[in-house]
Amino acid sequence: FLSGDAYKGEWAENEMHGKGTYEFANGHKYVGEYQNGQRHGQGQLKYASGDLYEGQFEHGAPHGHGTYHYKNHDVYEGGWRNGKRHGQG
Repeated sequence: FLSGDAYKGEWAENEMHGKGTYEFANGHKYVGEYQNGQRHGQGQLKYASGDLYEGQFEHGAPHGHGTYHYKNHDVYEGGWRNGKRHGQG
């Protein structure tokens, strides 16, 4: 991509669709499922900071059940809605 990002994985109708790995120019990396060009389904997003989210995605954002591992070893496991912690964790 012109941004310096790179994707390796499955495509459908010119969109990321299925399983793949997306490496961002800023150092973030996503490995997981895509639907219609967006992170959707099970995946793992590792941030350049060292933080890591593992769990469900919907329309590109953490949504459903997931676990966030902070670089300082704190862990949040629980619900997510539209990229934010939701409910009890």
